[in-house]
Amino acid sequence: MRVNLQTAIEFAASVMPPIAVDWWIIGSAAMVLCGVETEAKDVDLFASEATIAKVLERLRLDPLPPSNDPLFRSTVFAVHQPLGGVPVEFMGGFEVRSGGGWQPLKLHTRRRIETAKGPVVVPELSEQIAVLELFGRDKDLRRADLIRKFLAQNSGWRAL
Repeated sequence: MRVNLQTAIEFAASVMPPIAVDWWIIGSAAMVLCGVETEAKDVDLFASEATIAKVLERLRLDPLPPSNDPLFRSTVFAVHQPLGGVPVEFMGGFEVRSGGGWQPLKLHTRRRIETAKGPVVVPELSEQIAVLELFGRDKDLRRADLIRKFLAQNSGWRAL
């Protein structure tokens, strides 16, 4: 794992609430944490609106104004780039446009991964595939295929 990605993941581990709270790293950083070889240019932190708002308050980060993205939106969103790390995107109340309307992203699986600064959580790879397919962009569908190939080559890979 690249040092700047590792730095950002460890930052996330150090600032997010205890592991029992429902928050996850999603996207390409989650794939890397599971051993899938891909480029991760940021760390996407997904949680409830309340959890992200508390973290931003503790970090003294102001939420950004809502974006006009036609596919994704968050009720609370901010970006922070820790020293020596890639950007960390905090997404609270995250929604995806799908089937003509907005729907909240709901995750159900949790895989705990230890870092030098504490644990982080990612969805299981099967759920990561489902999320990427829900997002539906070409890059997301390519990532879903990467996970499928990884799983096919690593039949012994099991969830905790």
